[in-house]
Amino acid sequence: RNRVGPDLHFFFPIRQASVHSTGDPSLPPPGGLFDWPQYQGRDLSRLGAWRQWLGFFAAPQAQNRWAAVYDVAEKEGVVRIFSPEDMPGLKGFGFGWTDPISADLYTDDGSAYVELQGGLTPTYDDRFPLQPGDIYAWDELWYPIIGLDGIRYADDQGAVYLQSAKNGLHLQLYTVRPWSGQLNIIDARDQTYSQSIALNPKTPATIFLPDALAPIDMHLTASAGEWHVLDIRP
Repeated sequence: RNRVGPDLHFFFPIRQASVHSTGDPSLPPPGGLFDWPQYQGRDLSRLGAWRQWLGFFAAPQAQNRWAAVYDVAEKEGVVRIFSPEDMPGLKGFGFGWTDPISADLYTDDGSAYVELQGGLTPTYDDRFPLQPGDIYAWDELWYPIIGLDGIRYADDQGAVYLQSAKNGLHLQLYTVRPWSGQLNIIDARDQTYSQSIALNPKTPATIFLPDALAPIDMHLTASAGEWHVLDIRP
């Protein structure tokens, strides 16, 4: 539909953010800090909880190697993998939801969008001087993602979502390439779960772990390599 929805989430693994600009008087003024994602009873990671427009930075900077914008209703989005040491800036922006900036001000077809940005500085007010002849280069990876109910972790191999369920846990895995191998999981009580698994970007996997207790550690071994993720929590 070429529009964003209320269940689009900014999955930013941060604890605080700072306001760049906003039309929402209930939020701090530009430069002010607010807790992320819960602030004054609202889950600000969810676009449907917004009122007016909001641009925000990770504060004091990006702390992890991934960020994502993902619609949990449409089950599609995009993941960004990067080095917070090389690229400490992480920013999100949206036009609002219950009282948004009118789409007529930026498009002629009723479409809508949000922004996921990275930068060499934590905010627009910081500076990164380059002298004549200086070069600064970095690597980062972006990939589309589908089929998950959310995102708890991502890296260059794929993304993970863990959800509490009756009598256990549901683990969802998305990989950026086809991968077949042996999956081993250890839960908080040192219970081990093992199975053979085939993963494909077109068909993310959902695995039920009966009687498992979070957090869990996951280790996937395949002929193409290994995927090891520690301390996965719902």
